[in-house]
Amino acid sequence: SAASDVYKRQINKQITNGGFGIGFSAGLGWAGKGLGLGVVSMVDSYIYGNTLLGAAGQATATVGLVGGFAIPLEIFDGLKLTVGGDVRPMYRAYVPMDNRLVIDLLSSMGDETADPMQLLLSQPAYAGVGLGIDVGAMLDIGPFTVGLSVRDLFGTRFSFSDSTLQEIADEIQVNQSLPVGDTVNDTYLIPMEINLGAAFHPDLGGFSFILDPKVHIDLKDPVGVIRDGKSPWSLLHIGAEAKLLKTLALRAGFHQGYITGGVGLDLFIAEINASFFTIERGKFVGDKPNSGVTLEAALRF
Repeated sequence: SAASDVYKRQINKQITNGGFGIGFSAGLGWAGKGLGLGVVSMVDSYIYGNTLLGAAGQATATVGLVGGFAIPLEIFDGLKLTVGGDVRPMYRAYVPMDNRLVIDLLSSMGDETADPMQLLLSQPAYAGVGLGIDVGAMLDIGPFTVGLSVRDLFGTRFSFSDSTLQEIADEIQVNQSLPVGDTVNDTYLIPMEINLGAAFHPDLGGFSFILDPKVHIDLKDPVGVIRDGKSPWSLLHIGAEAKLLKTLALRAGFHQGYITGGVGLDLFIAEINASFFTIERGKFVGDKPNSGVTLEAALRF
């Protein structure tokens, strides 16, 4: 049909110009008196290739617990240091997608009689448990804040076993346990990432109810400039936010060489945020840009 042809052309264009993916996350948490506890689940997928017939990708699903703490230290009036960290025990399933599976999935997504989820559940998957550790520090000097964070300290490793997504889901639902599967020799590693950041949040007094501006600048993983030969511009993020009447937030920024934008709405205990962004997946700006849109909704009380 004409609609199916348009769909295929759009998917082909997206895959060969930065990639195509779908993801979502959900979580529940509590924070107070320097302690934070939470549970989070995430699903992410990404397909890319120079041509549609040569496209490949991967999909991951992660469920984890988070426990963290922070200690504020008043060094003297106007100068405060906060240090903290967290631990994240996680269970992750990883599905590599070759070009045959990618084509079958894309064809099923354009076919009302097909079930792409059932096709994905039947594929081989690698799954295992890992423990992530994060640490950080933040220094407040009047309206200025500088921070340092180390994510996945010393690297987070998953020792995977071989299974399928359907077997994993059945084992969890029926026996309330994690599947054993066949041990895989390869170890999945999330490398350690060091981030630097600074912010400027002027105190406008009573006028801040009408207009409350902030400016942020972050350098993500500066070690990658030396280790991987990446361009510093591909690691830089500059953002500005203007909050109006404590309710509407307008945001704009510069992320990895690309313009970003967003809007937020704060309605009592409900908060809604939407943004448009581009991620550079190559070493230099323009190598492999991948654009996306996020929508977040949260209840805070």
